[in-house]
Amino acid sequence: MNLYLDIETIGTSDPAVIERVTASIKPPANYKKPEAIEKWWAEDGGAAKQEAVARTAFDGTYGRIVCIGYAFDNGTVKTVCGVNESSLIQEFYSEVSTHSEGRSMNVVGHNVVAFDLKFLWQRSVVNGIRPPACLNFKVKPWDSADTMTMWNTEKRISLDNLCAALKIPTPKGEMGGSKVGQAFADGKYQEIADYCAGDVEAVRQCYRKMTFAA
Repeated sequence: MNLYLDIETIGTSDPAVIERVTASIKPPANYKKPEAIEKWWAEDGGAAKQEAVARTAFDGTYGRIVCIGYAFDNGTVKTVCGVNESSLIQEFYSEVSTHSEGRSMNVVGHNVVAFDLKFLWQRSVVNGIRPPACLNFKVKPWDSADTMTMWNTEKRISLDNLCAALKIPTPKGEMGGSKVGQAFADGKYQEIADYCAGDVEAVRQCYRKMTFAA
């Protein structure tokens, strides 16, 4: 059974984690004079700290999942989205267990091994949630149904560009991965869910075309 998967993540909001992440921020090494360092902190230090916090959205050590989009084989694309990360992970795993019926899942996604599966496993550990046995988190990119590495093992390609190459409607609109954090802060959960669902459907179409199943 194919499980088409995509997750949306945001950076940490935990003050303790923010303090830990930003503690390593320093001016560029070529800034030697005290006045130059002071000026950098005044003009660029705040932005550097904000960027460091925003980057935690790519690291399951600190960031968190706010939406999971998925579909089984040719089934309807579904999403679970919300503020309670533990609950949405558990809901997703419950759906996976129900549909697997003891069978292993062939997880399909774009950069799914290096990002989605890794992040999901990390957050499962952090939240103390045991994943269903049918999900293989130890799969290698070259042995997986990862549409990015299937297309080119040596060079990254965005889902948007892959869709363009395969003449598949792009899921990218006004919403994008970089905007999820602000959208979540604004309570735009449905917009995030729709964006995530669009990626899942695009991945499914790409995979089917790449495996000549379309």
